[in-house]
Amino acid sequence: NISDLKNNLKGFDACYFCSGCSSMGISEEEYKKNTLHLTLCFAKEILKQNPQILFFYLSAAGVDLVQKKGIMWAKIRKNTEDALKSLGFKKTYIFRPGYIQPIKGVKSKVKLYNLIYFICSPFFPFLNRFFPELITTSERLAQAMLKLTLDKSTETYFDNELINTIAAKKYPLKSLR
Repeated sequence: NISDLKNNLKGFDACYFCSGCSSMGISEEEYKKNTLHLTLCFAKEILKQNPQILFFYLSAAGVDLVQKKGIMWAKIRKNTEDALKSLGFKKTYIFRPGYIQPIKGVKSKVKLYNLIYFICSPFFPFLNRFFPELITTSERLAQAMLKLTLDKSTETYFDNELINTIAAKKYPLKSLR
């Protein structure tokens, strides 16, 4: 229910929808409610109030591939992506990162993810250098979204490699932080 937010959704040029939940330990119906239904409810309302808005959706790597194998979370994510693209936003950008290394104090609500981040942190410089298509950071993800807000792209889907490329791209702004 987003009725409390409705009065605060007017006057925006872009929406960065990065809300979501882990599929671990919840039913398909619960994941669908938290991913598909919540996203579409919010997207429809913000579009109604801002017809020229750009919509950025944080999805997940492998959605196309694993969705075909019937994996629950991928199927729901793909359905969400397809539904968002059909709503009529000025432009819909779908971000499909794989591993995102949180930096600058970013923490996950999922304890297992925080453990994985802790274990992977010492290896991040190596992995980042040799496998940039598999890895990005929370900062690069934000930079790429912000840069695309100002410098539109014809692309719709953004994987880690493209996220990193856009984040590293020189831009006329002195700082995006």
